[in-house]
Amino acid sequence: MALTKKQIKQLRAMANSLKPLFYVGKNDLTESAVNQADETIEKHELIKCAVQDGSGLTAKEAAAELAPASPRTSTS
Repeated sequence: MALTKKQIKQLRAMANSLKPLFYVGKNDLTESAVNQADETIEKHELIKCAVQDGSGLTAKEAAAELAPASPRTSTS
């Protein structure tokens, strides 16, 4: 189910005050990293992710790669 622009805006506003709970580092997204993100989403429902400088991915690339790998994620 795709999110509307209004829903995306509301979720971004809610995430502004959050500290990142999931980091993408130099190993990019491994299977264990995807599992960790999935568990974190299950516990917190809304999480903030950060891509560190050593990663070969941008934030959008990491989100695009993470979303189909995890059944609980939704991005637009």
